Amino acid sequence: MQDRSQSKKNTLVGPVLPVPVSPFWSWYDTWLPDTVSSKTWAVTIPKDGMLYKLCNFTHITLPQGFLAGAIYKNGAIIWYQYEGFMQAWNPASEQAPMFEYPDVLEVTLLHLYNYEWRHYWQIDFWREPKH
Repeated sequence: MQDRSQSKKNTLVGPVLPVPVSPFWSWYDTWLPDTVSSKTWAVTIPKDGMLYKLCNFTHITLPQGFLAGAIYKNGAIIWYQYEGFMQAWNPASEQAPMFEYPDVLEVTLLHLYNYEWRHYWQIDFWREPKH
């Protein structure tokens, strides 16, 4: 049996990721339309010296059905999806959109039916110090 001095040295290789700052930053709301319509929510990223990386967006409805939604950064669309039952976007960390002050983030949802549905959505970010 080999002792440790004879074994090969193992090194973990992979992308270098910054350590997120706790707590995560979440933004969420609900909406109860009863006719075909759209609604947009907008927020300016806080002026706190941090970078915000989008790590999750989720949109569901009750009752379930087809959904349409979009996310904008400073007026330019960065994500859109038309999906049945649930929308979920979890970009890989190296591809995640990054926001910083004074970026404006917008979430637009479409209601595709002429009867009442409750929409639930949430968008989460990890924060890291700006260097």
